[in-house]
Amino acid sequence: MRILLNPLISCLTLVSQPITPDIIQDYKECKQIEFQVESVSVWLPLIDKYFKQEDQVEVSRIIFCESSGRSKVENSNTNGTKDIGLMQINDTTYDWISNKLGWFGDRKDPEFNLKMSSWLYYKSGSHHWNSSKICWGEK
Repeated sequence: MRILLNPLISCLTLVSQPITPDIIQDYKECKQIEFQVESVSVWLPLIDKYFKQEDQVEVSRIIFCESSGRSKVENSNTNGTKDIGLMQINDTTYDWISNKLGWFGDRKDPEFNLKMSSWLYYKSGSHHWNSSKICWGEK
């Protein structure tokens, strides 16, 4: 299974154009996206299960930028909470979703993490991952 990377189709066409500073920058950004998505490709079956095809590139990039695709990673915040798993679900967010939906599980479990992240993503958007947006967002 492979995500169709619409932005990456242009990577090949970029090198066939006359080289300009803009073309070089576009190619560099295109290759960065390709690297991010391919780095987390082990999770593509679960990404495909929980996210629409048109969102899979962005979600793959968020996973790369949040956890480098490491499902068991934990990061501590200055307020004492932790961000856990592939998409770094925060303790507060986990408690809120768990109580609202009755979903309780291990955020280090990739399937549970992506299921919970998918609900969050489709209910209120990607802003929950804004702290890493400089890595995955539009330039």
